[in-house]
This record gives sequence, C-alpha cells and structure tokens, in this order.
Amino acid sequence: AYILNTFPTPLFSHPAAVSALAKFGAQNESLLPSILVLLQRCMMDSDDEVRDRATFYLNVLQQRQIALNAAYIFNGLTVSVPGMEKALHQYTLEPSDKPFDMKTVPLATAPIFEQKAEIALVASKPEKIAPSRHDIFQEQLAAIPEFKSLGPLFKSSEPVQLTEAETEYFVCCTKHVFTNHMVFQFDCTNTLNDQLLERVTVQMEPSDAYDVIRSIPAASLSYNQPGMCYTLVRLPQDDPTAVACTFSCTMKFTVRDCNPNTGVPEDDGYDDEYVVSSVLFAAPNVYVSSCPCGILIVLP
Repeated sequence: AYILNTFPTPLFSHPAAVSALAKFGAQNESLLPSILVLLQRCMMDSDDEVRDRATFYLNVLQQRQIALNAAYIFNGLTVSVPGMEKALHQYTLEPSDKPFDMKTVPLATAPIFEQKAEIALVASKPEKIAPSRHDIFQEQLAAIPEFKSLGPLFKSSEPVQLTEAETEYFVCCTKHVFTNHMVFQFDCTNTLNDQLLERVTVQMEPSDAYDVIRSIPAASLSYNQPGMCYTLVRLPQDDPTAVACTFSCTMKFTVRDCNPNTGVPEDDGYDDEYVVSSVLFAAPNVYVSSCPCGILIVLP
C-alpha cells in the first residue's frame, strides 16, 4: 500500500485530486487495489462533489474494463451533471426493469464565461503594430497627387524652427528626401486672432542649380490652428552631391481681417508676405540643424 502511505487522505479532498487518482488506477493495474481503498475513504469526505466523484470512479474501476476507463475516466463525463442527477432521480421515482440509459441525460455545455472567452478569442484581431514616423510621412505624402510619382520616401529630418515662437507666424520645416527630389514640409501656425490667412505658401528661391518645381498651399490658417504647406524641389540631375544650395524662404498668403471675438472674417482680403529663415542644403550627410543664418539641411 505504497500510495496509501505516501499520500494521506486529506490530499484528495479536492475533486480534481480524486479525478487524478482515478486516472492512476486506470493506467496502473498494480496500484489499483490501493487506489480503490483511497477512493472508499474519499466517499466519507465532507465535500459533496468529492464523495460523488469517488463513488463514480470506484464503481467504474471495479469493473476493470478498458472501454469503461477510456469513456468515463480518461475522456470524462460529457453529460450535464445536474441533468444526470435529475434523470437518476426520475428513474428512482418510476421503477423499471430496464437499466438506466445514459443517453437520456443531456450533454454538458461549456460555462457561459468560458463560451464568452472562446468567442472573444476568435473574434479578437491580432494587435496592430503602431506605424513608424517614416510610415506616417510616407502615407501622408503619397496622398498628395503632386507627390505620387516621386517614388519611395528615403528619409525625413527632424522639424526645425524657421521663426521664433513669439512671432506673428510660427513656422517649422521638415525635409523629406526622395531619389531625385526633396519635399520641404512647412508646419505653420497663425498666432494672430484678428486675421485669417488663406492660400498660404512658402516660396523658396535657390542660389544654385536646384529647381523649385511647385508649391502646395495650405488652404487657410485660422487663429492658433496649425496647417501644412509644401515645396517640391528637384535635385541637380548631373551630380546631386557636388553642390550646396541656400534657399531664401518667404511665407506668402492672403490676409482677411476678422473679428477677434467671433472669428468671422471680412469679405475682402489682401496679399501679404513674411520672411522666415533661409535653408541651406549641402551633401553628403543626413540631418537638419539650426545655424545663425537659418537652417542647415544636409543630405546623403
């Protein structure tokens, strides 16, 4: 009675332990007599489920039939325990010469919380990876018709201020590098509450062989509402790394005066401009940094 002496009866006061004990008995013929003794002791346990399982497994193991062990111990009950209890109670109330038929017991169903967990597991989608800064810029620029033919985006610089934060118009520049072109993105903010700016562009004048193709305006800049405009520049075709270029930058727009309390603009507007820091482009590095004369933009 090695197993009897090794595992005291209180160890099997949990229903799952009784099931594990029954599986030992079904798999090992030499341990079966000792396990039957333990199951008999479990039938005196204070827990109802422990007693029920011990009684059930004891009767199955005493039959010493492999088919019964496979059906009721290894595979477990596939019927509803409350349903079986009700069916057995009904069977005792109506005595019959026929043996009790397990087929009359309804099948067990998974608990509601388990069903919900399974449904949630199937319905849940794989977690999406957050897009990188490069991917965001790539998608943003590809959505602009004028930039669709530029090809894949190589690299984007960090934004650099072209104006002081306290000035009327706050402008930052981000450089996007493509194979044969550069796109200068200007993030602009109107800090005047009595003006509405429309058709805002940053006109760039190169000092060397670079070709400014076009400017994409920001439709309007309301008070303290940021907007973006772009300037597309073609790199020199012969040798893009041979020269440096300084771009003088001027912010141009149409001003419509407006009521600072209501924000309603006047019907008529007038053209105006605002000079911002120059941009210096040179090869062969990749970074953007501030310098006394403006912005130093370096490209590989």
